[in-house]
Amino acid sequence: MPVDKDYLFEGLLGHNYFPMVKEKRDDIPPLFSSEGLTTEIGEKLIAQQTSLVDPCAPKPHSRAYSGYDQIEYRTTRFNNASRLMHIPCPGPFARLCGCLRDNWHEINWICSNDASQIKPEVHADKRVLRATEVSGEVDQRVVVKGHDNFPTDAERHLDMSFGAKYFVEADVSSCFPSLYTHAIPWALVGHKHAKDHKGPFHWHNQVDWCQRHLKRNETHGVPVGPATSNIINEVILGKVDEVLTTAGYKFVRYIDDYKCYCPSRDMADEFLRDLEKELGKYLLLLNSKKVTIEELPLATKSEWVTEMAARLPSGDIATSREVIACMDGAMGLQNRFPAGSVIKYAARAVANKLSAESAGIFAKYLLQVAADAPIVLPVLADVVRRHRQVLQTSHLDAILERQLFFRRSDSACWTLYMYGLCGAVVSDGLADEIIKSKDCMAMAALLAIKQHKDKVVDFVKSLSTAIPYDADQHWLLIHELQVDMSEDWCHTYAEQSGLKLLADEGVSFLRTATMDELAEEVEPEMEASEEDGLP
Repeated sequence: MPVDKDYLFEGLLGHNYFPMVKEKRDDIPPLFSSEGLTTEIGEKLIAQQTSLVDPCAPKPHSRAYSGYDQIEYRTTRFNNASRLMHIPCPGPFARLCGCLRDNWHEINWICSNDASQIKPEVHADKRVLRATEVSGEVDQRVVVKGHDNFPTDAERHLDMSFGAKYFVEADVSSCFPSLYTHAIPWALVGHKHAKDHKGPFHWHNQVDWCQRHLKRNETHGVPVGPATSNIINEVILGKVDEVLTTAGYKFVRYIDDYKCYCPSRDMADEFLRDLEKELGKYLLLLNSKKVTIEELPLATKSEWVTEMAARLPSGDIATSREVIACMDGAMGLQNRFPAGSVIKYAARAVANKLSAESAGIFAKYLLQVAADAPIVLPVLADVVRRHRQVLQTSHLDAILERQLFFRRSDSACWTLYMYGLCGAVVSDGLADEIIKSKDCMAMAALLAIKQHKDKVVDFVKSLSTAIPYDADQHWLLIHELQVDMSEDWCHTYAEQSGLKLLADEGVSFLRTATMDELAEEVEPEMEASEEDGLP
């Protein structure tokens, strides 16, 4: 079913605003939701933003020049490295969504790019983009399920490698942070046409302007997280794909990761040269550390996946003994294959086979590894919720303290989500550490579990009133606390940024989390991918 402009607009606003591209949504806990940001409210935000910051107006508001800033949200990869994501302010984000919708007839060709393995689609949960996580040792990538007759990753590899002798992998260096927004018009209408039509009234320049407006009017970088950035990425790299496809290369692309199957070493080298040349037209570079050429045939799966699959409990329900044996095996394999997401894969697989008895021992096992391997926290939270496992506050305290030390926004938020589920109380000392971290999303999670609101209010009052960017970086807190703020600057900011409009419409981005409130909710099981993780 094709994505039409109305579905696009609704999905981007309400379902792909926060970092929720992963199929299992474990970038961010269910304390946060943008489902209240309906298309009707989006239209009102766009109208307000247009009157305030229209770059075509004779005397535009100062923010037409300066743009807005964004919330920083650090997610944790399987190797504990951080990935910086952003959550834009609602006003400029709604305007970008509206701009993409209004020009969707010029952009929707990206949906039919056969080379791309993640692109806009219609999904039952109304998301525009939804990715199944996949990771091997170095071949981490994202694929999208849901196509008719969509082959598995192994089947695709076998089909594309038939007759080929060499396998090429290449990754765009820091793709989203490096995207040059002025390259958007180049991809949309061609370099010459874009350079000959530079005025702000042209639609292709409007897309560029709306994208820049999310981040201080800067021309370099698009936020990682909202699906709008994936669409921009598909526009630019889709043009690169067109040239490579016309040249006869047999390849696929997973977001910014290229894989090509070549009959000779010379063609493998030519593919890399052509890819680098086409990327250069949009001021993008290859990551030299992630360029490899290997001789075929190659195994369809990483070695650890095959070994781990043999260790999984065979029945529908795992005994406590089987849970321990499986997780012990995963720990050993993780040490042997540090570049693979072994523990998370095993944890997800076991989580779907738990009984009331084995759920308890499994939760205790994950608690032991969560402090040093926080990637399992979403799985642990799912077990806590589904099996009503109440964790000790001291255990949660130890995990939260470590996540705050390493500035892991997502891990801190998942831990706070479990505080809410278990009815545990965050101590004054840990709450103070959250405030000191200045992590907007961790503070918002405190508000969502209804703890230490006074401390968060005091923090918001301390924000610099002279620098609007400081407010932008914490817009979610300002929005949720508008009724508690008496400061004039807060109300002025809320009015100009569109947050007052959202408050008047009753929009909240926070959800509470207790066992009783979530007991009746039905969510899809956290199924284990054969290879789990996200680049």
